[in-house]
Amino acid sequence: VTFHPISNDGGSLARVPFDRVESTISEPKNWDFVLPEGAREFVTYTAGGQLRRPCLILPNEQGLYDTVVVYKSKKDSTPLCTLKGDEMATDVVDDCIENGRKTVASRWYKLLELAEDGSKVRMWMSTAFKVDCDDRWSPKSIYQEVIENCGYVPPFTQMGGTSLEFAQKILTPSWRLNALWQSRAINYLIEEKGVEVVFSHHHFIDHSAHQFWNYALQKPGADPAEGFQAQIDKTYEVADEYIGSFMHLLDDGWTIIVTSDHGEQIHDKAPARLGSAAGVSAGIMKELGWTVMKKDENGNDLEEIDFSKTKAVAIRTSYIWINLKGRDQFGIVDPEDKYDIEEQIIDDLYRYRDENGDRIIAMAFHNRDAKIIGLDGPYTGDIVYMNRERYVTEHGQGLSTYRGYYGTSVSPIFIAAGQGILHDDQVKRVIRQVDVAPTVATLLDVRMPADCEGAPVYQILES
Repeated sequence: VTFHPISNDGGSLARVPFDRVESTISEPKNWDFVLPEGAREFVTYTAGGQLRRPCLILPNEQGLYDTVVVYKSKKDSTPLCTLKGDEMATDVVDDCIENGRKTVASRWYKLLELAEDGSKVRMWMSTAFKVDCDDRWSPKSIYQEVIENCGYVPPFTQMGGTSLEFAQKILTPSWRLNALWQSRAINYLIEEKGVEVVFSHHHFIDHSAHQFWNYALQKPGADPAEGFQAQIDKTYEVADEYIGSFMHLLDDGWTIIVTSDHGEQIHDKAPARLGSAAGVSAGIMKELGWTVMKKDENGNDLEEIDFSKTKAVAIRTSYIWINLKGRDQFGIVDPEDKYDIEEQIIDDLYRYRDENGDRIIAMAFHNRDAKIIGLDGPYTGDIVYMNRERYVTEHGQGLSTYRGYYGTSVSPIFIAAGQGILHDDQVKRVIRQVDVAPTVATLLDVRMPADCEGAPVYQILES
């Protein structure tokens, strides 16, 4: 629950914790096989420290240390992986611990830094993915065939945030390899299994955006913004490579549609204290008197709402709920007063100005009026509001037309090409996400979903 949401930094998702293992570099001892001259050793741990993995640092012919080798034990002369330069070691199969029991998993390694004199080394080790896990495969029979022909299901990383190095060396490269694995698997199923329709999703743009997008506008304590801007460009190069791996299908009569659920914008204003993806947003609602916090013995706010005095709360990105009698557990607002309370809150939001005198919201609706923008219904709040452009954190609290710094936008994309598609880039119709499903249904000559809200984009169809 977030009661005081989102300062002007990269957001909570950019501060993902990770384990850090420190080890002493020393002269090698007690190895059961002959080591190269000049070798040095250190140790790392996996499974929360339960499994120990010895490592060697090796010099090249010039005596400069440039290689790290990871072993399962000092008795096994065959290494788990060898790390050198900028290459990532993938499909490293090793033991892991799951719920106290040993299992077999695959993980990735990468060398981040190695001093030429062997005095310092930094490396990354990914999360472990079980190699016998077919839980999310249907039919399960294809799992083994895919990993035998395309490699183990790849991990990914959440390391990025303020560290440009992590974004450059770990985040983007690992997601690229993840995307290429998915591409190999999909193309394999098409070529070898006769799959005729594919719906694929890859999360690397979204994930990267939440990690470091906002640091492309200089933030205190962060690396130079230009480096993060280059990483944004690199992310789209990875996306191009992924999509490009399917373009040969156009020659075989396939139709390809590329779309997204949203974009991501970089805010150049401090985000409003209204609207939080993490939970309850007290900020402005508390300032306006609609949300009241419990107090400690000194009269200071606790991070707990006093529902006996609270008439409304802002929950998630764009919704305000009235604390209603008969519906809510601690409701205090009579149902006959609900509409008038909503009117007062909407008025307060439009009148509200931040410390710079700027208006925060773009619009606010009663639930019934939010039907106009497709956000009415029993689960979207008694009031639906949208923050003003530049006061949106990343996405969610604002309209899809919002634009941000460095050419960013929360508007999704739609691209279509191939059989059945007109080659006309002058389509004037606004294509919405809800139009994608009926358009695909039309191309496949199957019935549209029963509850479909959109319509086929007939302007791009040949017939």
